Amino acid sequence: MATQNLSERLPTPDSTTLQSMNDVGAFEAQAQKTVVVNDDENGLTYAEIGGGGGDGDDRVTTNCSQSVQDMVDIYPLLEFGTTRGNYSIGTPRAGTNAWVEGASNAPGLGFWGFVLLPNNKVFMVPFYHTSTKCVFNPETNTFEDTVNAPGNGFFIGGCLLPDGRVFMTPNGYTGRNILYNPVTNAFENVSSSCPNTGFTYGSVLLPNGKVFMIPNNNPSTTLLYNPQTGGWENVGSSNEGAFTGGCLMPNGKVFMAPSGYTGSTMIYNPETNDFEDVLSNSSGNSFQGAILMPNGKVLCVPNNSVTGEDGKRIIFNPETNDFESILSEREPAPVKWSSGCLMANGKVLMAAFSNTSTQIYDPDTNMFETVSVVSDMSNLGQYGAISLADGRCFSVAYGYSGKQYLFEPEGMGETPYGDYMLEPYFNKF
Repeated sequence: MATQNLSERLPTPDSTTLQSMNDVGAFEAQAQKTVVVNDDENGLTYAEIGGGGGDGDDRVTTNCSQSVQDMVDIYPLLEFGTTRGNYSIGTPRAGTNAWVEGASNAPGLGFWGFVLLPNNKVFMVPFYHTSTKCVFNPETNTFEDTVNAPGNGFFIGGCLLPDGRVFMTPNGYTGRNILYNPVTNAFENVSSSCPNTGFTYGSVLLPNGKVFMIPNNNPSTTLLYNPQTGGWENVGSSNEGAFTGGCLMPNGKVFMAPSGYTGSTMIYNPETNDFEDVLSNSSGNSFQGAILMPNGKVLCVPNNSVTGEDGKRIIFNPETNDFESILSEREPAPVKWSSGCLMANGKVLMAAFSNTSTQIYDPDTNMFETVSVVSDMSNLGQYGAISLADGRCFSVAYGYSGKQYLFEPEGMGETPYGDYMLEPYFNKF
């Protein structure tokens, strides 16, 4: 199929752009280039110092801070014709910070994760149902049908592939109906069923074009899907820890969000094709989802109630390879959240799991904010959220059939949809 160019919904380029990402081959070749980013009075400038497409060990690097903004400019993720965009948050409009109603009722089905498509629509990952109502259209604020039904299996999260299709993460599913094609609006089969029949909890697109599936109490080493070959591949060793979601970090490695896991092996390195340790464990915290932020750090979304200083250690810093603390106190039990998304104003929306309030984390203050308006779906459990191209956020709770599934962040009309908002392709739930 033809590769989809996503640059139409990005701002007009204001710096050097990366082009030639029009197929998977170019994607893989570009991933092996070394690019130096110089941050001077002229803004960000680029110098390619290593060739791509060969057998060398060169990979994308930068000589400035490993922030999300810098990384997305040079990462060959998807062929966007990536632009630097405008990262200035500016003065937020007197915002609503509220859940608002869409035009039609949600389908009342189980969805676990959302993927922003090249056509700006949202693919809702089906969790064990065969309904065709799996697409949300932000232009009409209505839900749409796919041409055919998804496979009858469990899927948790997914990711957009370099060719524009969606990979649905199989969670013990033994069939082949794992891809969604937005061009044909239909589900498609892979060449063979995944030999890993254990639990995987979300997937992440890697700089080499492959997909890494997050293991959850899963001893299998078959954790990679290769879109070029359509086949499955193994990682170097098994990791039987419990992880729920993860994200690609600026250093090219994957952070896996621990869920009651007391060990320290939480990193997957695509270059060595194996797992690595962090400096300390999660202090008893159980997370559900990991959100990469503009400062290059990762917010681990808390899904249990740990109080005191241990409960504050929910930020992972790739530069120190360790957890850091927030300044806010955690709310007492039974308040939990279930993943979330980075918003256009640079803050993180945390999806409610067993509570009625939505919460926002501000990386600038390193504190939580409480949203005054709640959605009527909160207690049902929101398994993920996604930022739309117009700055709104979208989340449908499990089994929800109401209309309050759209969130309008403060200042969304003042903030351009800059490159760091390609977050949906880095953070997969």
